[in-house]
Amino acid sequence: MSWFKRLGEKAKGQPNTSSANPYQEQNSYQNPAHQYSTSPGYGLGSSTYSADYAPPSQPPPDLSTDTKHPYPIDKKNPTPQNEHEPDEPPPAYSAVPPGFSAPTAAPPACYPSISFSAPPSIHYTFSPTNNSTRDAFAAGERFCSHHPLAPPLVSVWDESLTRITEGDVTMHTEPPCNRIEINTSFRHPTTTSIKIIKKRCPDSTILSQVPLYLARYHHPSVANQTVVIGYHLSIVGLPLDGDSVVAMGFACVPYPQYRLPGWHRGSLAIHSDDGRRYCNDGYGGVEFTRPFSQGDQLALALVMRWVTVPGGAGMVESEVKFMRNGRREGGWMVQERVELGRPDPTVGLLGERDIFAAVGVTGGKGVEVVVRVMGGEEARSLFLEVLA
Repeated sequence: MSWFKRLGEKAKGQPNTSSANPYQEQNSYQNPAHQYSTSPGYGLGSSTYSADYAPPSQPPPDLSTDTKHPYPIDKKNPTPQNEHEPDEPPPAYSAVPPGFSAPTAAPPACYPSISFSAPPSIHYTFSPTNNSTRDAFAAGERFCSHHPLAPPLVSVWDESLTRITEGDVTMHTEPPCNRIEINTSFRHPTTTSIKIIKKRCPDSTILSQVPLYLARYHHPSVANQTVVIGYHLSIVGLPLDGDSVVAMGFACVPYPQYRLPGWHRGSLAIHSDDGRRYCNDGYGGVEFTRPFSQGDQLALALVMRWVTVPGGAGMVESEVKFMRNGRREGGWMVQERVELGRPDPTVGLLGERDIFAAVGVTGGKGVEVVVRVMGGEEARSLFLEVLA
């Protein structure tokens, strides 16, 4: 049992110095501090290098009095002198060259009342609600390329001109398809009811019977005043089926009536499904207002002003104004900046063509609107005075 007793003594904490565990010998660590000593003045131990070290015999030199230093320091100006500094000051400088006279007047503005400082509006590629097919868009573009905008009417009967000025105008009573019913009221002969009577009505545009704006008679340079055209639109029925749309705008002729207004040249409109505005924009439009709802009382106007530009020339400035339930909900300038590659939104809408009221409908059965055209004085009073 003597071997067991010796093993037990080792297990009770006695250090095992035998070479049975090679890791213990390899990992043993001894402090090598005894091999080094601290420097003089930084410890209590003696240094083996004390004989090789000796403090300097005198303090460091004063640069302000040392004439041998390449850049003596001036006590008043501690910045060292630069030996590459020029000895002479720079030549005299004249802010205005000889023969130059600064202008006293502000530079002329090409568009006095139009600000182009803002970036162009964001034109979307798709609508978040309803989108037409590529084939329908291509068909509309082919129609426009084959049928250029008509020139202004040369002559108009005095009676017709008076009715246009007074707002005695109805929408065209011949529907573009057999799924739409258009009626005028005997009690209110200046109002027109447009109603979808069958399901799956395709995109359709209904124009006014005569132009609301005649370029040869109403042009701001001829009338010598700001010209305003507009109409009211009441939404009697607008199903929430996701497919029904009402568009409110203006258009020049000829216009593809199997398309909604605003999608092609010479037209602009606001669409009810997404609340976006479209101006010669067959893509996704521009954010403008909230979607239309059943019962909304809407009004849309196109304001054309004559603006004089430097040099004595002039131009027409067109602005769209929109109203809902008696309150103005914004507008936009037709001459707005657009992104590179986008179609020109001003085609036909700067007073050079006759302009018609344009109402678009599409979707399911139950869509119904009532349209009433404003007279010139009513439109001017509403959009230039009340909603100015």
